[in-house]
Amino acid sequence: MTVLLPNDLAAREAGFDYAMTQRAAGAQVWTPPGFIGFTRHIEQRWAAGWPAEGLINDVQRLALWQMVLTEDAQTPPLLAPQATARLAMTADDLQHHYRLRTGAPLYTLEQRLFQRWQAEVQTRMTALKVLPASHLPDQLLAQPPPTTPPAVQHPQGWGPLLPSHQALWAHWGLPAADTAARPLPTVQVCPDRHSQFRAIAERVLQMLNDQPDARVLLVVDDLDSHRAGLDAALTEVLAPWRHQPGLSDRLPWRWASAGRLRDTALATGWLSLASLSLRPQRSHDWQTILLNPALLGGDAALAAAKLDARILDAGWTQLAAQELLTLSPPSLHQRLAALIAVLEQAPRRALPSDWQAHLLARLRAIRPLGATQADSHLFQLERRLFEASERLGQLDRLLGPISASAAQQWLGEVLNSPFQPRVEHAQPILIGTAAQLLGIPSDRLIFANVETTARSAGPHPLLPFAEQRDGGVPDADPLLAAANARAVRQALMALAQHCEAFMPAVDSLGQPLTPPAGCDLEPHAAPPRRSRALPDPALPEDDPVPVLRPAEEVAASAGTFERFFVAPLLTVVVDRLSSKPLPRRTRGVPPGVQGRLSHDALMHFWKTHKTSAALHSLAPNSFEAAIGEAVDAAIASGLHARHFGAAWVALERRRLISQLAEWLGHERRRSEPFTVIACEKSLRTEWDTLPIHLRLDRADSVTTADGPQVLLIDYKTGADANPSGWKGDHLKAPQLPLYAVLARQLPDFQPLGGIAFAHLKAGHPALSARTAWAQYLIPPTKKTNTRTQSLTWPEQLAAWEYTLRDAATAIQEGCAGVDPARLTQNHAPYRDLVDPDVNDDGESDE
Repeated sequence: MTVLLPNDLAAREAGFDYAMTQRAAGAQVWTPPGFIGFTRHIEQRWAAGWPAEGLINDVQRLALWQMVLTEDAQTPPLLAPQATARLAMTADDLQHHYRLRTGAPLYTLEQRLFQRWQAEVQTRMTALKVLPASHLPDQLLAQPPPTTPPAVQHPQGWGPLLPSHQALWAHWGLPAADTAARPLPTVQVCPDRHSQFRAIAERVLQMLNDQPDARVLLVVDDLDSHRAGLDAALTEVLAPWRHQPGLSDRLPWRWASAGRLRDTALATGWLSLASLSLRPQRSHDWQTILLNPALLGGDAALAAAKLDARILDAGWTQLAAQELLTLSPPSLHQRLAALIAVLEQAPRRALPSDWQAHLLARLRAIRPLGATQADSHLFQLERRLFEASERLGQLDRLLGPISASAAQQWLGEVLNSPFQPRVEHAQPILIGTAAQLLGIPSDRLIFANVETTARSAGPHPLLPFAEQRDGGVPDADPLLAAANARAVRQALMALAQHCEAFMPAVDSLGQPLTPPAGCDLEPHAAPPRRSRALPDPALPEDDPVPVLRPAEEVAASAGTFERFFVAPLLTVVVDRLSSKPLPRRTRGVPPGVQGRLSHDALMHFWKTHKTSAALHSLAPNSFEAAIGEAVDAAIASGLHARHFGAAWVALERRRLISQLAEWLGHERRRSEPFTVIACEKSLRTEWDTLPIHLRLDRADSVTTADGPQVLLIDYKTGADANPSGWKGDHLKAPQLPLYAVLARQLPDFQPLGGIAFAHLKAGHPALSARTAWAQYLIPPTKKTNTRTQSLTWPEQLAAWEYTLRDAATAIQEGCAGVDPARLTQNHAPYRDLVDPDVNDDGESDE
């Protein structure tokens, strides 16, 4: 007797259940019925008639479709031929699964091209005498019905079948499946999706404590998008030991759909080996091999890590195989030499089967077989990997001789096959979509994410929409999709002893969700993770930013005031909420690190040479040596070779020496003698209850005609520094005025007579100042208009203090106004937080 199940997973589960039942009854030997999935049953029925054709697998079929697409003269150039071929295969399967008419009117160029491709593929498959599995129902329906129906049984609760399978069901005279409707269980609403998964995990733990041998089916709407969140919740509740050595695979749950073979570390390493050649390779390509634990383990892994570190330190961006061999330690030398010997035998073009043998030799050279056979998981992975790679040899007739890059591409394609190793421990929880779990009986059935969401139709672009809708393709019409989902859900519930359902109250964007129609609603039946209910969010005008409290431990910096004068909102977002945009990725040494190195190098220089007289006394050779010593001291503490590599460190050293030589040569032109009295000085004070923490780059005591005066200097290594930012109520550059206001209270900086930007710009160094004794610190080389200061120095200090104290008060009071037009350059990422139609007064522009 053959027992038909909807799919192979249900057939395996049924066979396991039957064996457990016989063993529980005391039987030691028994003859089980043939549990088989319906698709496999179709293949067996077709093969029983001794057909002239053979079955073509998906990889062979994809190669055939891609060949037809690229050789068709009427097809325009395609950006992604393989993706287009895969899309066309899906359309061909839909036509056969749902028995769509082939003579329907065609309205788009894509649909007409697909019809041409399909006819040509069918012609070539006929010549090759092959068929895909999706064509088998039509082949069986073309045969006369059997005089006696097949001796098969099927359990209850099948749910919907594809139209092609339904037609076969009637053609063979099999009894109709029972699809009696059952009411859905009460839906338990959780605050969000994360708390939903946590509540499900806790409920499953309770179920297994009550009934340890229970089978639990967990149904999710989309396995890929929710796998990570659900896996994390189950790990936290059901498998806290997961991250302990040797226990990572001992999990009480498994997934209905296995992961891809190419996502394993061993397959990834093999694909990296397949891309190698004797030409110089990028260092990154070698790194993916040297640091892959599945290729090199034990002592070899440690030697490979040291070799990779040596490559990084040397700063090599490219490296040939022979060069790598000369650098390799003895424990790696033999393996790399064997790999190079195989690379030297690589053909330019060869049949896919020859490429499979060659690529396998590359893997065996770097990783001898049998080294990990004691590990069951790795043993299964190795065997499955080689079985999948043998499909390359099946492409010989279709592809003929191909290049190395094409061989690598098709190796990746055959490694897309699923892989899920067998385990030797109980896994009572099975997770999958409703369609994947169809036909499996369960003690406990749990539905997750049962909310109703607005779903737009997604018909296939290569097939006429009307034909898809009339043929019953679920993705062609939201109503069809909803009806199909309900039917599958009812079929699952028909085989379950107990059913439960969960849903989040809001989606990932915070929008409210509603339960399915016809369900009783039990709000917040699953308790939220917080101990108290959260209040409803208030409208913005009813929810002002609270005043700054000491408990927030916010210390204002110069950047805080700079952000305030751009937009007060930034002080709330950045300083109080610690929200910052993602950093930009840069090659080499980042600009922030370069600026810090310039500051440190100048600090080391002025600690040794404190006065302008000492600066003038340095001879050319001594001048260069003093700068080199300062740069080396800065690099030793702030730029490590292990982070950037020796090449970048050497380039940065040359840049720093050139920058400092140019700047210090500029400072030699200052007219008044000076003494450096402070470098990188921390200033800490507070206004009212607002702590202020600053770091002063430098302070000079300048000998002027009016006596000694203290000058505060701020180094600028990035954008241009404009002294006009020191004027007005909205300070564009409040850093130095803030230093001046706070430093005049300190006895070490008296009498305070000026501030200055030291702009270390390559090719154009500048010292821009506002002082009490002179217009310029360095006489200009050309005649310029003399600017008159509208305020005296004491009046200017008083004006700055008034403006900055008002800003400090507004920061403490939670002022959060914003003008979107001011959010530019570095502050542009924060523009997304602001309604563009609202101005600084909170009113619409209209």
